[in-house]
Amino acid sequence: MKTIHLAQLFVPLLLLTPLIIYDAAMDQVMHPRFLYLSCLLSITFLLLLYTNRDKKLTINWLDIIFGSFYAINLLSILMAPNKAEALFETQKVFLTLGTYGILRVFFNDNPSRFIPFFLKAMIILSLILSGYSIKILGDIYTEFGALYHSTVYAIKGLFAHKNLLSAFLLFLLAFNVWGSIALKQIWKGLSIFNIISILSLIFLLQTRAAYLGTFIFLLTMFVGIMSSATIRQQLPIKKIALGALAVLGISVGALTVTGNIAGPFKRLTSFGQTNSVKERTILWQKSVELMKDYPLLGVGNGNWKLMYTKYSVTGLRRAETEDIQFIRPHNDYLWIGSETGFIGLLLFLGLAGLAIIALISAIRKADSAQEAIPAWSILAGILAYLVVSVFDFPRERLEHQMLWACYLALTVYMGQHFFTNRQYTLGVKAKFILIPIILLSIFTAYMGYSRLQSELIVKQMISNTQRNKWQKVKRQSLQAHTMFYNMDLLTNPLVWWEAIADFRDKKYQEANQKFQEALDIHPNSHKVFNNLGSSYYVLQDYENAEKAYRQSLVINPKYDEALGNMVRLYLRGNNPAKARTYLEQMSKESDRKKQLTQMLEQLEKS
Repeated sequence: MKTIHLAQLFVPLLLLTPLIIYDAAMDQVMHPRFLYLSCLLSITFLLLLYTNRDKKLTINWLDIIFGSFYAINLLSILMAPNKAEALFETQKVFLTLGTYGILRVFFNDNPSRFIPFFLKAMIILSLILSGYSIKILGDIYTEFGALYHSTVYAIKGLFAHKNLLSAFLLFLLAFNVWGSIALKQIWKGLSIFNIISILSLIFLLQTRAAYLGTFIFLLTMFVGIMSSATIRQQLPIKKIALGALAVLGISVGALTVTGNIAGPFKRLTSFGQTNSVKERTILWQKSVELMKDYPLLGVGNGNWKLMYTKYSVTGLRRAETEDIQFIRPHNDYLWIGSETGFIGLLLFLGLAGLAIIALISAIRKADSAQEAIPAWSILAGILAYLVVSVFDFPRERLEHQMLWACYLALTVYMGQHFFTNRQYTLGVKAKFILIPIILLSIFTAYMGYSRLQSELIVKQMISNTQRNKWQKVKRQSLQAHTMFYNMDLLTNPLVWWEAIADFRDKKYQEANQKFQEALDIHPNSHKVFNNLGSSYYVLQDYENAEKAYRQSLVINPKYDEALGNMVRLYLRGNNPAKARTYLEQMSKESDRKKQLTQMLEQLEKS
């Protein structure tokens, strides 16, 4: 099989990634896409081994930095309390790196044939997702009668979050701008249609991060057009202006029809006043604290969600009172820095910085709009990605990382003159590099399959908890627990579910031991500390019970369960003064508070 034929097979399969969904899973896209992409890369690397086994590979500084970033993610596993989560998140980086490496080979092998094919595939994907977005917005309007932010926020399905959908559409813009310049006839028309529809959809989806990213994208393209008289002469400026008016007209018209003309403008002017922004500010502060305390290798990849709570969840209203567990800080730079240390953050910034420099070099060498606009579009896409990463989490999702890999691979192709003096030919044949990569890809696919199977069991287990079938819960928790998967999506350790089952079965000593094991998996869970305290309480170890309850309240001072348990502990110890201190901190809506109040009043009377 020739490399170009393999490339033409790989790209459509790669671009299926954001369309993969499995309804039976708890997270319907994360593990299914992880498994799909790891299988695709494994097969592609095997075919590359067959077609390129005796070639000698050339690497450049972008490859070296990207590879080093993966290596530091691997090293960070050593620091992680939960190594299963660390390994999973690290192999997501591997999948991004693998996608980049494969595309690097394809873009440089036969670009005259491959790039038009690649752009057409991106245009088709853009059409599919634009149509999908229009449909789900139409469904929301049908259900709620308006496109308010609160109703648009209800988007589920392929992206599960309007922020992720709007960001993905934004990142597709670069390929459509390029297609509008490089392609002809119907493909040019489809590219222009996609640009208009994507910009309109981003406006309707009302996501601030995407608004800002879109502004940066358009500003970069404006600078690109205005910086060269040659480009201005070769571009249809009037048609571009008409397109901009079409975007504005479609967006405003749609919002007028759906009764929310002021919605997007309110989203912009309310920045900093919403609870979401306040929560993110607190999460950022806690992330900075993690970076200060774990500067070298961070807390371990995938472990931010387990470690930020060591500084308490005070101020995070939903975490304090609604049992919401934040699993990312909504800032990829702080996320990377806190999980992989300053070394990991510097490598990521170095990767982005080198890509920007290479694209600027390519722009300077361009002699026409046909050469300059593609480089400007990829530069605009990278800058938009970096801006969105300040407020959202494209790092989390493989479909966004797929586009990031495309950007970087295209950067190497466009900036090949820049990399000429910054590349090295390896002294070994490709097969000696590809064989360990294939083995790692197969391992990653197996891990993805194992995690998906565990998640399916956990979904059944949680259903059984709601029906109080605790023996089934215990069996399913044991089945789901593997070296690759040890906690559910809400960061509850699986052994914690076993402990709950034992506690309900009055096996208090076994429950106590398993609650302690749960803390090894999630060392800063206020729920686990509270349950550990209760297991000590029934074992009449009141001193350790108090210590565990106190630690639960250090993490979440408003946790009613732990507050009530402290009241009960002091009532039992005949200490009404301290009991009242904790009773007064309990929520007024708590049913348990009424019962404890009566018990306290009886104690005080006696």
